[in-house]
Amino acid sequence: MLFKNKSAVVSPLLFMVFIFILSSIPGSDIPVLVPRIQDFLHIPLFAALALLWIRAFSHNNFDRRKAIFYTLIITILYSFFDEFHQSFTPGRDASFYDVLSDIIGSAVGTFIYRYKK
Repeated sequence: MLFKNKSAVVSPLLFMVFIFILSSIPGSDIPVLVPRIQDFLHIPLFAALALLWIRAFSHNNFDRRKAIFYTLIITILYSFFDEFHQSFTPGRDASFYDVLSDIIGSAVGTFIYRYKK
C-alpha cells in the first residue's frame, strides 16, 4: 500500500479541492486584480500545495528524494489539469503563465522543504 498513514494525505487533497473551487469561479465574479499580480498569487498557492504533499510523503516514510520527486510530479500535473479546467469556466482561460507560476511555486515549496534543516 502506498500510504500507510492516510490521514497525512487528507490535507493536500483538500487543498487541491480548494484550488479547484477557486478555479471554478467565473471570471466576472472575481475581484479585478492586475493580471501579473494574479499570476504571482499562483506561486504561494502551489508552494503550499507542494509543502503539504511533501509532508504527506514524509509522514509515510518516503525518503527525501522520492518525496520531492513525487511532489513535483503531482503538483505540476495538477497545474496543467487546473488550467485545462479553467478553460471551461466562463470568463476564465488557460494560461501558460499560470502554469509557469504554478511550477515555480512547486519548486519554491520543495526548495523550502529541502533546505529547512
